[in-house]
Amino acid sequence: MVLCDIPILDGHNKDGTIKVSSDGPQYVDITSADGVVTRYRTLNRVRTVELTLDQSSEEHAKLSALHALDTNTKNGSGVGAFFLKDNNGSTIVAGPQCWISKAPDIEYGEAPKPRVWTFRVVADPIAAIVGGN
Repeated sequence: MVLCDIPILDGHNKDGTIKVSSDGPQYVDITSADGVVTRYRTLNRVRTVELTLDQSSEEHAKLSALHALDTNTKNGSGVGAFFLKDNNGSTIVAGPQCWISKAPDIEYGEAPKPRVWTFRVVADPIAAIVGGN
């Protein structure tokens, strides 16, 4: 995975590292009182990506710097391209724009805790393939 030119190289959590969710349906239908169904496209290309990294990951420093850049400068400073490829299968998600929408909660305890970064991605519909392995 590459987020805003930052390759995510380490710290992948064994219980699940990446979750990509569509933010809404691609089509919506409405049924009128007399039973006529109208279907229309929403053109919603936005995806939410949750990246879970181990607390010890060095990627947190890079993502924190990107988040600080985006929140402390003018619009677009923390926006960049997104690319995700499953190296064991054929899933690909890519888009020209992504940004951090939520920095992780920080929790300490007896054992190290995973941290979840949340991104918004404007996905390219041509480069959004849900494949198997």
